[in-house]
Amino acid sequence: MNDLQYLHPSAELLDQYAMNRLSNGTLGYVEEHLLLCPSCCKALSLLDRDIRLMRAVLGPMEITGPVWARA
Repeated sequence: MNDLQYLHPSAELLDQYAMNRLSNGTLGYVEEHLLLCPSCCKALSLLDRDIRLMRAVLGPMEITGPVWARA
């Protein structure tokens, strides 16, 4: 195990990030981590896919770009 494994945001934090439900302090931590961690970016991409699928099942919604992308 390397030291980075201790710094990964939990699955719950990534879920909250994808749904834009984090406080500013936690948001900064998660965004900074995502800049350096391909495995968490991959997990977030899978969450994005799942969110799109759920929205497709629930009805038509305009979705442009990744759900989790920040401007």
